[in-house]
Amino acid sequence: MVRMRKRPLAILLSCAMLVSAGVQGAYAITGEEVAADKSYTSAPVRAEEPVSSWTGYSVSVSFDVKDGKFANINITSADMKSYNSGFKETADKRIKTLEGKPATLATVNGLDARTGATYTTKASKSAILSELAKADAAKPIEETKTLYGKVNLPYADFYYGELKNLTAVSNELNAEAVDKAASLRADGMYDAVTSSTKNKFKSFFPTTYNSVNEDGTGKILGVKDVDVAIDKALYDKVKKAIADGKTSKNPLFDIVKNMKLNQDNEQPKEYKVINGDGTLTATKGGGTIKNPAKATISTINRYGNYGLKLEGDGIPAAKDIDGVILKTSDGSMYAMKHLENIWVKTNEISFAIKPNFVEPHGNHVNYKAYSDIEGKTITEVRYLVHNGDDVVVKTSLLCKKIPGADASASINNAVFNDGVSVTSKVNAPATAAYKLSAIKKGKTVLEEGKDYTVSGDNITFKKTDNTGIGAYTAIYTSETYGDIQANFQLKSHHADGSVKIEGNKLVLPSDLDKDTYYASISNVLVDGTPLRGRDLAKLIFGDDQTVNFNAEIQGKGGVKTPIFTKGENGSYDIELISDGYPSVKARISPKKQEEPKPEPKPGNNDNVQLTAKIKKVNKELKGYKSGEYEAYDIYFVNANGDRVKPNGKQRVTVELKNLVPNNLNIFHEKKDGTLEKIPVLSVNGKTVTFENDDFSVYYFANLSPRANGTGNVNRPRPNTFDGSGIAGFTMLGAGAAIALIALSRRKRTVK
Repeated sequence: MVRMRKRPLAILLSCAMLVSAGVQGAYAITGEEVAADKSYTSAPVRAEEPVSSWTGYSVSVSFDVKDGKFANINITSADMKSYNSGFKETADKRIKTLEGKPATLATVNGLDARTGATYTTKASKSAILSELAKADAAKPIEETKTLYGKVNLPYADFYYGELKNLTAVSNELNAEAVDKAASLRADGMYDAVTSSTKNKFKSFFPTTYNSVNEDGTGKILGVKDVDVAIDKALYDKVKKAIADGKTSKNPLFDIVKNMKLNQDNEQPKEYKVINGDGTLTATKGGGTIKNPAKATISTINRYGNYGLKLEGDGIPAAKDIDGVILKTSDGSMYAMKHLENIWVKTNEISFAIKPNFVEPHGNHVNYKAYSDIEGKTITEVRYLVHNGDDVVVKTSLLCKKIPGADASASINNAVFNDGVSVTSKVNAPATAAYKLSAIKKGKTVLEEGKDYTVSGDNITFKKTDNTGIGAYTAIYTSETYGDIQANFQLKSHHADGSVKIEGNKLVLPSDLDKDTYYASISNVLVDGTPLRGRDLAKLIFGDDQTVNFNAEIQGKGGVKTPIFTKGENGSYDIELISDGYPSVKARISPKKQEEPKPEPKPGNNDNVQLTAKIKKVNKELKGYKSGEYEAYDIYFVNANGDRVKPNGKQRVTVELKNLVPNNLNIFHEKKDGTLEKIPVLSVNGKTVTFENDDFSVYYFANLSPRANGTGNVNRPRPNTFDGSGIAGFTMLGAGAAIALIALSRRKRTVK
């Protein structure tokens, strides 16, 4: 190394600088005070050896202070000779060890400069200290008092603060406090939403969390990733209590245990505050957006006693909705749940207020939370938006009285032609004052005067583009009662039984084409179970009108489900229910089924014996309540056990299981699904005698059928057998469950 003799003055200045570097009191910050965050660049400082002929070189240091710590330290030299670069590299490595440490004088002074480049390192330290001498002290960091995070909340906890308008905050730990939201957790209130499908509850609402059953079905449990805040002291106490194995009588410990703290304790736009008693406040922060959407309400809805519909822009999407709250004129509030009240089409909301309301998927709709809303006026619909301002729609929607058994309407079926008339009948309290407000064919609303006219109770239809053969609905409205409706059909001229299924082939009348018939099918049942899908009749019977036993229903995501799954030897009872044309029911099978063997005709053998059997079945009889009727499947078998059809009428006696006859009616279900009334020959207690020549399902019903809104009691919905097995069915005078009927044929005298 080449060293040059330096001037005495330079030596004195260098010594003075090194001495001053150790005097902390000369700087704006003291030893442990942190410098303010910013970028710093020092003036050049000589790196040289005192009392030596080595002239050295100048060094300058730039560095940043970020979050109170050193960062990006860099040493430069404008006059360093290349042969001295090794000293700079050595000093640079030592100085960079300051990075990530507190930006204080104590940190710099504590750095050991003894390296292979001691004087360069000392000069770099001096350069940094000189900049810290001019630095402002960092502002004191206030101790964090509130923690922010996210947590999944059951509906009861999420909605409690909103429904109670809870704004007060309590930071005192109270693990012994009762669960104030317990009443909201009760069955039928704001508990979990059960789903019978395998996808909707998981995919429709990303703002919810769920549990999944082994079969793929599941439940929506509540609202996902709710922004919350909690007092830090309360949080620390709860965490310690949990660590000590303690529990709480309210949800506080569970909420804190499941809470995920925000990175850098970032405060969200809006949040709920966790109280020391396990409750959460109404949402704080955020704002509201008033939406001018038009709202309507109806009592005719498949998913609840009431259905709301909002028309207009700006309704939040399903992916953004944490919840919905309805407010009524008396100040009451009612919360809605996803998939039970809130739908993917978020402008539609529905809810039940009566028990035993079953929606199309077979789920019983919870009603208890809304049971007292009847008669109130909904004044506000509030959409709670995730990480956004709530959307509020002002309304004036009267929740009219839900019609009971004392309010119904019916219209008779008729054969369609230009000028055909039907009769409307309304049974309701006089105060209801129902009026016919609309008639629809399918989804098309007909125009009075153009498509039909009304005169008293008579409705006369014209032949227009909107009318024709098919299913109709008449809607009646009242100022105080909910709407009621009557379903009826304007039918074709084709007689019942003219549509058949023979040898797995659909046989239609010559003047009825398959496409028209397929389009009229409103329901297809296989073994009594309704199929779900579109164009099912065409899917099953196709262009050649022959059953395709490989037919599959394509569902969401392209998943295909076979309709017929019993194999080559299986058989199925299929029923096509048509609107306006004859329905048909038959047994089909890939393997040709044997035709029922006829009863031997009377001849020399006058003692041919048949066995009559009966199975009690669960089938709905429209117009009747449970307990007012019983249904039995009655049929005959011969000595070989073959099911046969008797020749001529047979007198039979049935011992009813529970029903006590009172103004008894007997209905026989024909092959096309319609009912015929059978005369009652005698009634003795529960023993009933009648005659008929055709045997399948019979209904024994008390009283006359109520108006049921369909205009037709002749289409009960099929269900499965109740497993009651063989019931009592005998000839007159016998009481056994299986009777032998002697079919004695007598020669008749020709007059």
